[in-house]
Amino acid sequence: MADFSEQEKRNLSFKHVLGIAGTNNLDGSNGKYWYEEQFSSSHPVYLPKARVEFVPQASNITQARANAQVYDSVEDRSQGESVTLVSNGSNWDISTSLIAPKIGYQVSNIHPNPTYIKSIDAVVDNGGGSYTITLNNNTGVSAGSAVLHSRIYLTKDPTSNEKTWIVRKIQGDYFSERERDFLDSIGRKHVASR
Repeated sequence: MADFSEQEKRNLSFKHVLGIAGTNNLDGSNGKYWYEEQFSSSHPVYLPKARVEFVPQASNITQARANAQVYDSVEDRSQGESVTLVSNGSNWDISTSLIAPKIGYQVSNIHPNPTYIKSIDAVVDNGGGSYTITLNNNTGVSAGSAVLHSRIYLTKDPTSNEKTWIVRKIQGDYFSERERDFLDSIGRKHVASR
């Protein structure tokens, strides 16, 4: 198998800077050329203008999670915790011991292959590991067992022939704000200029 050409490497790097991953450089039913992406950028980002923060090296998930405990600039987004959703008007009450819910985290009914994934829009800390959360919508959600995720669920670019996935604040909403500065499960760093 041939190595990527220098141009292909630049193209793929440009996509990763934009938080776009998984599209090849073909057209038609096999994907898109790098410049055909729906969510591309209109200007290049020059390296001297990129903001770079220290990211400690980790050779496995255990070391990466340990780094998140030590370095304030590193957030562990790989966890999931079983919770019970209790209806509170249009909101939900939950109790956690592992994950403190934050805006942008997700709730699903199961993992993997959930029938719904909802993003958290607001969090009220009631103290003692008890929280009231607001989801981006309650369609398909009911009281009972659920999973609170700090892990990132990707959002499909609907124009990419199922080859491009983007990290969005509200999973499934490709108009919502993009998550920035993250390492994926195979150790690639995705960054964006500010």
